Amino acid sequence: MDSKMILYRGSLKSCNYSCSYCPFAKHPSSAREMEKDRMDWMKFCKSLEERAEDLGRFALMVVPYGEALIHPWYWEGLAFLSRLKQAEAVGVQTNFSFSAGQAGKLWREAKGRKEKLRLWATYHPEMVSPARFAKECREAAEEGIALCAGAVGVPENLSLIGELRRCLPDEIYLWINAMDGLKRAYTREEVQAFSAIDPFFIRELSAVPANFKNCRNRLFVEGNGKMQTCNISGRMPGNWYQEDFSFPSAVCRQKACSCYLAYGGRGDWVNTLLFGKYPLFRIPRYFPAVFLDIDGTLLQEGEREIDPLTAASLKVLKKMGTRLFFATSLPVPEAKKRCANVWELFDGGIFAVGAHLLWKEAGQKHGQMPRNKIRQKEALHQEYQEILYPLDEAVLSAVKARYKSLHCRLYAYRNKGKLYKITLCRREGCGWERAEERFLQDVLPETRKGSVRFLREENCMQVIPAGASKENGVKIICQKIGISPKQAAAVGDSAEDESMLLLCSEGIKLQSVK
Repeated sequence: MDSKMILYRGSLKSCNYSCSYCPFAKHPSSAREMEKDRMDWMKFCKSLEERAEDLGRFALMVVPYGEALIHPWYWEGLAFLSRLKQAEAVGVQTNFSFSAGQAGKLWREAKGRKEKLRLWATYHPEMVSPARFAKECREAAEEGIALCAGAVGVPENLSLIGELRRCLPDEIYLWINAMDGLKRAYTREEVQAFSAIDPFFIRELSAVPANFKNCRNRLFVEGNGKMQTCNISGRMPGNWYQEDFSFPSAVCRQKACSCYLAYGGRGDWVNTLLFGKYPLFRIPRYFPAVFLDIDGTLLQEGEREIDPLTAASLKVLKKMGTRLFFATSLPVPEAKKRCANVWELFDGGIFAVGAHLLWKEAGQKHGQMPRNKIRQKEALHQEYQEILYPLDEAVLSAVKARYKSLHCRLYAYRNKGKLYKITLCRREGCGWERAEERFLQDVLPETRKGSVRFLREENCMQVIPAGASKENGVKIICQKIGISPKQAAAVGDSAEDESMLLLCSEGIKLQSVK
């Protein structure tokens, strides 16, 4: 059963801060209003417990109109939910106007599971100094509470936000939200400055088309039980408290994910890779290496180059210290052609389904490639370390003798004169049958049948060395760069990718887009 992300917003509309830009700072709630909010929240917590078995694994985040954690019932409710075996994480948006020591004490008194608590702490320059805010964040982290810090990207606050970044420990991520009411584009200098603080800021500057399929396991619930996929998606039919409740299918009436709560929960592979299966908490994971498939992953059908948002995301990963590697069935020249606009971000990769491996030693940098094609090849082999698994020329001869009867084109790939891959290609839409694979196996010399592997990929049949695979390529490259595969992550979309995805600590399987 897929994990669910549930957001809750009650009737709370008051705050202990008085920020000039915030409407909720100007509405002190009455005792009656506060009691209603408490009752709604406790009712929701109880109902979530009752539904937990049916829901399966879930995470909850409270996103109030105001400050929730100055009220003890929110601590009590979050602690209660954290004890449910189905709850993988519970979190809340907060201004962190209380002491970290107090937070830890309240959590312990409520018998909460600390390893499940997530705090999304927002910095408000009008109300607190960078040093004071950073102190509370640092002490919370020392208490063992997972958190991120963040701020709205107000250009006038740039120096204060930069100071906050310097005050925070490196391991606490500081995110920057693009300012909704800016009424102008950020200048180039502002983008550079905010991106230096938060490399992920670049993704804030353009809204992506809404794709409700990515939000199918996401639900936004209000105190009265009304539901949405997210806070901007539009109302769903039904109510959280109806007797025949079942987790509804995603509904979205938006053309683009344009709200920070909306795109914070977007299920794209970059969000998942950086922030785990619950990206809304904005607590990043850091991988020393990531292996990325090309077709169906970096490049979708019909695309001629890596789109700008994906390219920007790869730059984010690079800035965070991640080494990027391709993991593809393509040979090096074709991969370089298709991924020309991001090639320099990568430290090599697994090519030809593992028949050709390239990697850079730690600290090795890309040089300027010469324009002359012969010198390009020479520079490539000087720059990278490599392993090549060759095919016997007898295999090519046998396939050549019979391939025309299969109505396909044949491509033989060599590196330094050594054959390492054969591709039989048909026109798009014409696939390969298992019987045809057996036919090709039968034409091989008996002494070579165990040395070859056949891989059917849509309209192509790949013929590669028997020991070549993306999984084996990950093992070798990880060993060469001094890490375990359990420290790495991988992203792919095909059956051939699955063993690689299982090998790594994080394997993200994408649905192929046809």
